[in-house]
Amino acid sequence: AAAPYLNNMVGGHGWESIGNTVRYAQRGYDGVIHILPFTCTPEIVAQSILPAVSQEQGIPVLSLSLDEQSGEAGIRTRLEAFLDLLQQRRKRRAAGLAYLT
Repeated sequence: AAAPYLNNMVGGHGWESIGNTVRYAQRGYDGVIHILPFTCTPEIVAQSILPAVSQEQGIPVLSLSLDEQSGEAGIRTRLEAFLDLLQQRRKRRAAGLAYLT
């Protein structure tokens, strides 16, 4: 599923992150939270490709780059905002209204 977006194996889990996001969109998931280690090159490559996957597949993606210095409050705020976005998309979908990715 990653092939249209990533032609070469990048190592790590980068290939799987992209392919799974495509599959989750096809299965109707509300969104994807992409968690990656701060210095992981394969996941950094995936992170740069995921906005195109999100746009083309119509699935919101939140990427969180974490290290030992990541603050809990900032992560919590981003997660809460992402969940609010997903809830609004679900409400708009149920009402038959258009929504943005």
